[in-house]
Amino acid sequence: MPAAPSHQDFFAELPGGCLLPTVQQGLEQTWQLLLICLACRLLWRLGLPSYMKHLSTVAGGFYVLYLFFQLHMVWVVLLSLLCYLILFLCRHSTIRGTFLCITVLIYLLLG
Repeated sequence: MPAAPSHQDFFAELPGGCLLPTVQQGLEQTWQLLLICLACRLLWRLGLPSYMKHLSTVAGGFYVLYLFFQLHMVWVVLLSLLCYLILFLCRHSTIRGTFLCITVLIYLLLG
C-alpha cells in the first residue's frame, strides 16, 4: 500500500492540479459575460443619448441569453412577453398575480 502524500506534497501539487484548471475553466465559461458587462459599463459612462444606452443594454442582454440558452432563448423571451401581456391586460384587476401564476403554469405544462 503506497504511503499517503505529505502535506507539503499536497500543497505543492494544489496550484497546478486544481486551482489553475479551475480558474481557466471558469474564465472560458465567463469571459464573454464579463466582456459584455464591461462594455455596458463603459457605454453608460459615455455621453450617449439614453435610447442608445438602453438599446445597447438590450442587445447585450439578448446576446447573453443566447450564450446561456442558445436557441431555447426563444422560449424564455416568449414567456417574458406573455407575462408582460397578462400584466398589461390585468393592470386594473386585484388578482393579476393569480392570472400570472395560471398563465405561467399553463405555459410550462404545454411547453
